[in-house]
Amino acid sequence: MAGKGKPAVVGARCAEDALLAQTGGTEKSVSCLFGLASGLLPMLQDARNWLPVGETQRFLNAQMHLAIMFESQQAFDNIDAIMSVPGIHAVTLGPSDLAQELGVLGTPDQGKVIDEYRTRLIEAAARHGKDVSMLVGSIEQGEQWIRAGAKIICYSSEVEILRRGIMDAAKRLHAVSRQVEALSKKNPLRT
Repeated sequence: MAGKGKPAVVGARCAEDALLAQTGGTEKSVSCLFGLASGLLPMLQDARNWLPVGETQRFLNAQMHLAIMFESQQAFDNIDAIMSVPGIHAVTLGPSDLAQELGVLGTPDQGKVIDEYRTRLIEAAARHGKDVSMLVGSIEQGEQWIRAGAKIICYSSEVEILRRGIMDAAKRLHAVSRQVEALSKKNPLRT
């Protein structure tokens, strides 16, 4: 949950504080989490016309799905305490931030080390009944982490999906072109 303008969750108390900040407590508005751009603020305002404010806020708070992101060794040192906080639905890790903190960013060991932390996250989530969200860079990685227990897969870049699709299409078209070229060499009258 670290990053520009976001608190780092490194212990259970921080997770509780983050949860309260996101939900505004039990009776406060959740618009701080979603902001104006999401369209929930107008929904909240419309809902106030037909539900008392407290009921509307409880309803919206109940609709939230809170995921905590582990991005530091300190967070992993407190993994069970953090995951035991009620109200957390899912957990994930920030692979680049974690790799940077662990000193493996850009090294040959980065993938292996981060995969070990992903496995630790999945195991802890299973102990605490939390879902796991995993940021992946390929379909193969998505398949790997679904098999390992992740239930939410976030593809790291739509550009990569598009690039792979274009490359696969180009390979198929080039293969057909080579086949046609080979046939025309065997049969020069065919064009």
